[in-house]
Amino acid sequence: MSPEHSKAETVKLRITLKGDFSDAKDLPFEYYYQPLLLWSVPFIGRKNGGTIVQVFGENFRNYSETLKCSFGTIYVNATYVSPNQITCV
Repeated sequence: MSPEHSKAETVKLRITLKGDFSDAKDLPFEYYYQPLLLWSVPFIGRKNGGTIVQVFGENFRNYSETLKCSFGTIYVNATYVSPNQITCV
């Protein structure tokens, strides 16, 4: 478990297998603020899909291929627009 951090930023994560850090490897570790979902529009869409849904909130990150929306049990790719908006079809 990573320690609590006061701001969103990338820090150095140092890893060792020997315990004395003689074999240490530094990797980037990114702290981020928890995303907050506020609302989406529209509230309804066609049964056969294809509706563009805009999702608004805070602290969204651009994780490209791993950014998803789910409509029930169906998962679709999401498009990052800004830290406050993503779009799904």
